[in-house]
Amino acid sequence: MKNDEKIVTIDEMFSGTAQLDENDAYLKQYILRPDLFEKLMSKAKHRWENGGKEIHDKLIGDPNFAETEEYRNYFKKWGIPIP
Repeated sequence: MKNDEKIVTIDEMFSGTAQLDENDAYLKQYILRPDLFEKLMSKAKHRWENGGKEIHDKLIGDPNFAETEEYRNYFKKWGIPIP
């Protein structure tokens, strides 16, 4: 039985360098190595505890918050592409 799972990093996915098959509709076929997953979760927890929760709460309270400079600056601060 052939293993069709491909390991990619979140950094590769965000930067657009991940070699994803354009025919795959779901990323569930792609997995992260446990050590990379732990690193990613650690970074996400750090962002959440250092402003992410506040940004999330403001966005939930006011959907137009996504158009503000504060929102954009949060993503720039952490080097995250703005959704």
